[in-house]
Amino acid sequence: MTDNIPCPINERWLSSVSAFLLGGLVVALSFSASRFIMDATVLEVRLLAALLGILVAVPLVAANLVLQMAIRAVWRRKLQKRFHLPQGLVLITPAAAFAVWQVASATCVATSKGGFVRFVNRSVPSSVQEIKHGGYATPFGGVWVVRFKIERDDLCQLIADLQLSRSEGITRNWLSSLCSSLEITCDLSEENEAFEATRNGWRKVVFRSSNSSVAFVVTTLLTEVHILQSATSIIADETNRFKRVRS
Repeated sequence: MTDNIPCPINERWLSSVSAFLLGGLVVALSFSASRFIMDATVLEVRLLAALLGILVAVPLVAANLVLQMAIRAVWRRKLQKRFHLPQGLVLITPAAAFAVWQVASATCVATSKGGFVRFVNRSVPSSVQEIKHGGYATPFGGVWVVRFKIERDDLCQLIADLQLSRSEGITRNWLSSLCSSLEITCDLSEENEAFEATRNGWRKVVFRSSNSSVAFVVTTLLTEVHILQSATSIIADETNRFKRVRS
């Protein structure tokens, strides 16, 4: 007889299967949304990042399913009689918490200060102001341009902290073309200096104006081919230097 008693409507709607599907959907969409927010400022690349995010989220969806099944087992055995809550609501709570964390953290990173911390330096000098940034980052490579104003002493310290060396082969025209594609105003003075370094798959270039407080930082995410080329170039330079020392 008890089998014919209908379940409450909230229990039917938030059944285990529905909760599993809803939880997986929330995890996938929130991860995709975080990629859309933080991985690019160019619309086309943002859409691509969001689509890739759904594919990358498959392991996260599987992990959430395992977590939901474990929660359901514990809930039915020990907690269901103590707390009068719909089982489905309990099961989707981890996915909801994950979604809030993903979107909130992506939103913080996407701010001007977040862009400086992510692509320039973790420590933001007190004189830094008027930060603007744009670019994209995907598994296939990426580039970000950060434009800001900074006092000269702080910029010199920043260059020292980043362990950059002077570069003669990088011109303002290269920076101007990047800024144009990312819709960033290139107000770097004609008289400028460039400093660069390549570490851990990232190439960082700092442009310093000679007669203004404007500075630009271009951070490039290198692909494996670029990393191999950079490593080969470094080895060749060190070999030539060693030969010159010996001679």
